[in-house]
Amino acid sequence: MPDLAGRDLTAREAADRLGVKVETLYAYVSRGMLDRRRAVDGRTSLFSAADVDRLARRHRRAPDRGGLEVVIDTRLTAIEDHRLRYRGRDAVELASTRPFEWVAEWLWLGDDAPAPTDLGPWASSVKSADLIAAEVAGLPGSATAGDRLRVAVAVAGATHSLRHDLRPTGVAHSGRRLIATMVDALPLRSTDPVPPLAIPAATDEGGGGDGGDDVDVRPDAIAARLWPRLGPSRATPALVGALNAALVLLADHELAASTLAARVAASTRADPYAVVSSGLGVLSGSLHGTASVPVQHLFAQVEQAGADDLDRVGAVVSDHLRHHRVVPGFGHPLYPEGDPRAVALLDLVRRSGAPAERVAVVEAVEEVMADGAPAPPNVDFGLAALCHVAGFDVGVGEAIFAVARAAGWIAHAIEEYEEPGNRFRARARYVGSGGAPTTRARGER
Repeated sequence: MPDLAGRDLTAREAADRLGVKVETLYAYVSRGMLDRRRAVDGRTSLFSAADVDRLARRHRRAPDRGGLEVVIDTRLTAIEDHRLRYRGRDAVELASTRPFEWVAEWLWLGDDAPAPTDLGPWASSVKSADLIAAEVAGLPGSATAGDRLRVAVAVAGATHSLRHDLRPTGVAHSGRRLIATMVDALPLRSTDPVPPLAIPAATDEGGGGDGGDDVDVRPDAIAARLWPRLGPSRATPALVGALNAALVLLADHELAASTLAARVAASTRADPYAVVSSGLGVLSGSLHGTASVPVQHLFAQVEQAGADDLDRVGAVVSDHLRHHRVVPGFGHPLYPEGDPRAVALLDLVRRSGAPAERVAVVEAVEEVMADGAPAPPNVDFGLAALCHVAGFDVGVGEAIFAVARAAGWIAHAIEEYEEPGNRFRARARYVGSGGAPTTRARGER
């Protein structure tokens, strides 16, 4: 092995020395844990071997400080080379060429997923519809879309007699019914007709159709059914397509906190409805599924101040920093060079034909932040941008995120059901009064 102690390391060499992926290495950079510099070519990242070794020593001591890291094997999602892939297929490409329902089936069943041309509409639970409506109607006016979804999933699970069928096909059946029920449980905010989802017809690559038609039209697509429940605005084909893309891009993201919760539930052999309920609880946190909400509030403030004057926009951003210490919607530890999901969503927003004054608000915030932002926009910014230009109610980003990520939780449940049961048995180290901290013996696992 070459002696690297006295020179700078490339990203690959540094990652190998730390025993992590290159993506994790760049996450360390984003968190300020490791410095990097550019090589003379202006592109290659270099790292001090001494800094890398210091970080490696800190990580070896991390368990004694209560550090926690969970790593599992999965065939579902990979985040590599600043790209997101679902079972080997680029998620950004899928977002513009596949309906959300097919992407969900692809995550659940892989090569056994039906062709896009064979997909039928997903039916919600008829048996639980009246019960859900009654329970949701009893919620206070301050209840969020997330509150309604948590109630709907609990009621739908209680009325589904086949919810304990944990075979892949049985779980997929529950998944279709569950996600459709989540959508239909949200109250209608508009009775205007919604144009069907229209995307380029699939080819037979990766389980697609025969490509005989130029456009695949889906009047019963989840995106089209969800639209009138997000706000009173009138839909356009481009914006319905953008909503479908958002659902696809949010469907899974490796082992996010809510997905870990879902997998822990699945490891105990909880049914798919309980798995999704576990995910919904974690998703409701301000640092996860509701992170787009403060971005929507920021857009509303900028719109009121006037997006045509960057000085006023800068004042709004400055005020946000003074009171909240951070501008939401920027930076992601796994994408230090930029979140590809945000890039895709913002491109769709600009090409959506939405009112120019609404798009200008999004672009004004981007322009002000580009002057000194520590990181580019993330998917929460992209989702909030879509909600803003589409005229959705403030706060519905959580509902979009939940409907989308339910597909990923169900996929992880299918995968986890194949593993030994109850395998997530973590241990706690007591550090309170009345006893010395317990430590693990060297070499014990």
